This record gives sequence, C-alpha cells and structure tokens, in this order.
Amino acid sequence: MSKQLMKRLYACAASLSVAAGASAISTTSSLAQVNEIVVTAQKREQLLSDVPIAVSAYSSDQLQKSGVTDLRSLMSLSPGLVTTSTDSETDGTTFRLRGIGTTGQNIGIEGAVGVFLDGIYISRAGIALTDLPDVERIEVLRGPQGTLFGRNTSAGTINVITKAPEHEFGGMAEATYGNYDYVNIKGAVTGPVAEDVLAVRLSASYTMRDGFIDDLVTGQDYNDRDRWGLRGSFLLTPNDDVSLRVTADYAEADESCCAAVTRSDLGGISLIQGALGAAFVAPAKPFARKAAYNSPFTQNVDNWGISGELNWDLNETITMTTILSYRDWDAFQQSDVDFTNLDILNRNGRNDGVETFSAEMRFNGQFDRVNWLVGGYYADEALRRSEDFSFGADTELFLNTTLNALSGGAWIGILGGYSGLTGLAPGTVFPDGAGAVSSILNQDGEQWALFTHNVIDVTDDLRLTAGVRYTEETKKATGTMTTINPGCSAMLPIAAGFPMASPLFPLVAQAAGAACLPLWGPVPDFGGKRKETEWSGTVKLDYDLTEEVIAYASASRGYKGGGFNLDRTAALGGANPQFKGEFVNSYEAGIRGIFLDNRLAMNGAVFYAKYKDFQLLTFNGVQFITENVSKVDTMGAELDFQASLAEGFDVFGGVSYTEAEYGNGVAAPLTGRQITNAPKWVFTGGATYTRPIGNSGLDGFLHSDFRFDSGANTGSNLDPRKIQDDYIVVNLRGGVSFDDGRWELEGWARNVLDQNYIQVAFDQPLTTLASPSTINAFLAEPRTYGVTGRLNF
Repeated sequence: MSKQLMKRLYACAASLSVAAGASAISTTSSLAQVNEIVVTAQKREQLLSDVPIAVSAYSSDQLQKSGVTDLRSLMSLSPGLVTTSTDSETDGTTFRLRGIGTTGQNIGIEGAVGVFLDGIYISRAGIALTDLPDVERIEVLRGPQGTLFGRNTSAGTINVITKAPEHEFGGMAEATYGNYDYVNIKGAVTGPVAEDVLAVRLSASYTMRDGFIDDLVTGQDYNDRDRWGLRGSFLLTPNDDVSLRVTADYAEADESCCAAVTRSDLGGISLIQGALGAAFVAPAKPFARKAAYNSPFTQNVDNWGISGELNWDLNETITMTTILSYRDWDAFQQSDVDFTNLDILNRNGRNDGVETFSAEMRFNGQFDRVNWLVGGYYADEALRRSEDFSFGADTELFLNTTLNALSGGAWIGILGGYSGLTGLAPGTVFPDGAGAVSSILNQDGEQWALFTHNVIDVTDDLRLTAGVRYTEETKKATGTMTTINPGCSAMLPIAAGFPMASPLFPLVAQAAGAACLPLWGPVPDFGGKRKETEWSGTVKLDYDLTEEVIAYASASRGYKGGGFNLDRTAALGGANPQFKGEFVNSYEAGIRGIFLDNRLAMNGAVFYAKYKDFQLLTFNGVQFITENVSKVDTMGAELDFQASLAEGFDVFGGVSYTEAEYGNGVAAPLTGRQITNAPKWVFTGGATYTRPIGNSGLDGFLHSDFRFDSGANTGSNLDPRKIQDDYIVVNLRGGVSFDDGRWELEGWARNVLDQNYIQVAFDQPLTTLASPSTINAFLAEPRTYGVTGRLNF
C-alpha cells in the first residue's frame, strides 16, 4: 500500500471518527440511536454487544441498502471476509476469514469457513451461492468455531438466518433492471393460516443478466446469470411452549460460467500460437474482457432441501432444540480446459452431486449461575463426481509443434514426430474424442459429535465460558478411471527401450511424458478409507467494564477434516491419495459494546492463530491438488463500528490488519510470505442519510459504501505475476419512498469507479511446457447500475 494512499485512508477514518463523536455528543434526540441486533452466534439468542467473540451481524435493511444479494457481495460490508471464484462457481468458490480459506476444485475438499443456513451446515461453498431474497440477518463469526459449529470452521463461520413466517399478513415485491440487461424479480409473502397457531411464508427470486466477457470467435458472452429459486416454510405454534418450523427450498441455474482472460503472456502462449498459426486468436488486454474459446463454458445447477426445527420449552429453565435436514445438490460443468480457441483439450462434462442428511439435538438451560448447553450431531454425506477430458482435433499438432520448437527442430526433423516414431498414422496418435474418457469418483462420509458449551457467572460482572466437542468421522472413497490413448500406449515401450546414452533420449522421454499427461493419460484406480477422532473446544473470560461494554479474552482449538483428492491426477500420488486434517490453536482478546448513549456500537479484537497441517492447493505439474504444509501463522487486529450521528444519518465502518504467513517447514519459495488472497489491510465504510423531502409526503435516502483492499498475491504458488495491487470499490444507492415506506424507487451503482481487479490468477494449462508460462486470470465484476422498484405490504 502506498504511503500517500495510507495517509488518505487514515485521514478519512480520523475525520469520520471525529465527526461521529462530535455529532453523537451534541445530539440529544432519543431517535439518534443504533439498533441492536439479536444474534445466535452461541446458539442462544443474545444481543450482539453481549457476545464475547469476534462477530459482526448485518440486518436485512443493511443488506438491502448495500445491494448484497448473495454471499459474494457480502464483502462490501465485512472487512475480514474475502470471497473469490474461479472457472466454476459450483466448486471453485472460496470464502476466507482472517486470511484463511481453502482453495481447490476437488469436491472432496471442505472449506475452512463453514456456511450455515438456518442452523444447517452447507458443506460446499458453491451450494451456498444462491440468491438471498428473504434474509433476516447474516452473522460473520471470525476465528475457530469448532465447539458449537463443528469441524470445517477452523477460520470462522458465515451464519445465514432467513425470515420466519409471521402471524400478521405482509410481504414485499421487487423488480430491478440494470445494464448488461440485468433483470431481477423477487418477492415474499407471509401470514396466518390458523390464528396464533399456524403461519406460512413463501419467497421467490429470478435473475437474468448478460455476461461480462465476450468471445472473439463466436460472439458469445460468458459469466452471465440465469437462475431462479423458491422457498416456503410454515411455523406451527400449538402452545406457548412448542414451535415447529419446516422449510423447503429449490434453486436452479443454467449459466455460461466462468471464463478467464490472459493476464501475462511471457512465452507460453507462443507454443499454442505456433501450433495453430494464422487461425490462432491472440489474447486481448485482460480488462478488455475478451477471450477466444473453441468449446463452451456451461454451469447447470439443481439445489434443493427440506428441514425442520423443533423448539420445546420442557420447563421454565430447559429448552430442547432439534434440527433435521436433507439436502441434494447436482451440478454439471463444461469448459475449455486449454483456455484458447485451439482444440487441444476439452472437459466435455463434469457431473457433481452432494447428498447430505444431518440431525442435531441440543438442550439449553439455566442452573443457578450456569447457563449450560449440551448436544449431539450426526451427518451422513454421499459425494459423486464423473468427468472426462478428451483430445481435440489439434492435440497432435500442438504437441508435435511444441516439442519441435523446444528441441530446435530435432523432434520432427530427426525423429519424425509422434507419427514417425510410433508408426501410427497422423490423426490416430491422439484421436479426437479419446483421452481420459471416464473418471468416476465417489465418497461416503459419516460423522457424529457430542458437545457442551457453558457460561458461568463467576461474579455479577465476570463470566467464564467453557466448551468442548468430540467428533468422530469416517470417509470411504473410490476412483475408477478409463483411458483411451494410443499415443501413450505406443510411446511408453519406445521410451523404455530407447538408448539412455543417446543425446535424443531426454527428448523421447519428454515426449512420452507429454503423451501420458494425467489429464489424458492412464492413471490407476484408487480406493481408501480414513477415520478421524478429534477434540475441539474453547475457554473464554468476559468482564463487564460498564453495563453496556464488555472486554474478553479467549483460547480456542478448531480443526478441519482431512479427506481425499477426488481427482484423476491425484491418483498419481499412490493408491490412496489422502490429505490430513488441519488444526488451529487460536488466541483472541477484544472489547465490544454500546457507547455514547446508544449512539455508537463498536467492536475491536486482536488475534493470533497457529495452523498445523494447513491444507494447501499445490500444483503437481499438471493439476492442482490439496496437500498439507506444516505451518501457517496468522495474527492481526480488527475494528468495526456503527454510529447514529443524528436522526436519519447513520455511518458504519471497519478495518482489519492481517499477517497470514507460511511458517518454517514449508517449501523455501513460500516460507515467511503472506498466503494467497490475504490482503494485509482492508477498510470498509459507508453512510446512509434519510430525511423527508419538504412537505411532499416523500422520504429520500442516499447510501454509499466502499471497500479498500491492499495488494495481495492471488496465486497458490505466489508467483509475482499473480499479484493484485491495491484497489477500492465504491457503491452508491439512492431513492425515494412514500406512503410510510410502502412504495420505494431506487437508483444504484456498484463499483462506481469501474475498478479493474482480478480475483484469482493461474498458470494457463499446457503452456507450462514453456518457461515462463502464460498467466490467466478470473476477473471481478465491472461497473453495474440500474433501478429498483419495491412494494412493501
């Protein structure tokens, strides 16, 4: 981050703080107060200011004003959260908190940031990327949350709570139109079926938008939106002691996602250009948002589930909560794996499926000075993946031309290329449509856990929290591979019998390796089983500095489950390609509360965490797989606030500083360096101003928010060419309402400054045969704008 920019940001923050303090102190109106949010971060209903953990909560009104429609766009409010997507949102999306997240497209990998929807664990980030038309609030819990939320929350938790049915009729309808032909229609309705006994709620959303990247060859656009969803629930309250909520939802997407652009061409692309000649379409500058492919990018998703939550007050002090859930998620993906218009390698289809049944039961009560909670959890999950990688019409031409260029003409001039060396006719060495014609991978997992979480009032002002969780998990995985590759079959015996003393032996060996690359060559079937029994827990002390301010300190242990690389190339690691579980010991201290007569809510924390056996995405020469590295350390500080400066004038902001570095024992190029997509500095802030417009009966509002990220490397291997420099994104929204907010009309713009920045950079496949390789990148969204009309009833 430049010193000049830092000074500007600090000046803005200082000015905002002074203005907030001065205005709050001078304002005597009782209406100028922050609205406290009730959260369930400790699986009990508590005021946000009373929770002794680093948690931020965002209400439905905040989410609406900031234009947050899904978990990707939550970044504009949450400084500790970083979200990225790669060539598939279904299995290429990563959530990071405090610099820690898990990358990779292996369906066997689970994220370090757990996502929960109405108390139900969503086991893959891509499953959580549906539109959010009817949300009550979103809670972001930073740091390990393994005691109450279980494994796979080693970095934190995103807790989404939807709106419950109400016994009073109401609802909303909304329509939006924007650039890129963006259309969004959503609505919700709730009301009683039987007075005070049965209520229902229904919501729906539909989104369509053109893509942000154009194909120079076909004219097609990529990274579009075409999705819809339905959600319905009923709430049964037969008496004051019992409530049962049952929810069913369904979502579908049929989109062209997700394309990349060429960011750095330093040699690798010339191999492809040399093979294709005049037909090759050269890459444009990255932020021209142009690309050229020979096969489509397709993403089709079906996602549905049903759940039930029973709350029963067994007596005056004990409540039982039971949650049952079944979810089914299916995704199909097709993509151009070589990312050019040369027909070298295609993914003709990847079919993924995740079926999950889960059950949780817990009891919460008060005994003297102890608020206790005990519970149990069970989950059964089945994963499946089938995919194929096939040769294209240009595979043989590409490999022959590449090897000939790298050998100074010896490959074809002396050895005659693949056809001359093997005796196979041209066009039959790597036949179009052959290759890795089938990869079928399956994993079945079963998990159960017992946990307790207890808050003890040591004195009237001092509390001790102690919690522990025992988890046992078993996973079984299989992989069955089918390959048709005449070129590899012919080259292996030729390379084995070629004289090692010959100066051409290295070239023949290299050619055999290229012919048998795991993406299209034979790999062994595999199968394996792993069992984990692990403990996680937490200890906290919090103290009332005043009636409205607490200070706390905590130590927590969390972990993320190990698993299998469910990928054909991972089988090269042996018959049982596993990675170990990830563990973290975390320490935190903070202060949070309400200040200045309820006009300022502020939360701050410092933290330090040591990760062992960190699960890192690594490149095995052909494909990215997950491996364990011995150590990652993360430390930093964070602060966020909300303030009501005057009636109708609210501001908010946040800052996080994070050092997340690879420790000793990691490969030398990574040791001591900041890990992937972990900006050291993030600033967020914004303001909303609402007031009547004269005597017109109209109320007007203006809202603005921003997010600043300091520079970060977006690649797993920390190649300097993958660095994204500092950037800032500014969003604006303004409008009018009348009839006491019944009707609303808004204009909005996101990324107003049209800031160009990348999410993830990666080595373009196949160009790694050259040095240096070509770097591609997945881009963030450009400027978007539009208008929204809303009816509240």
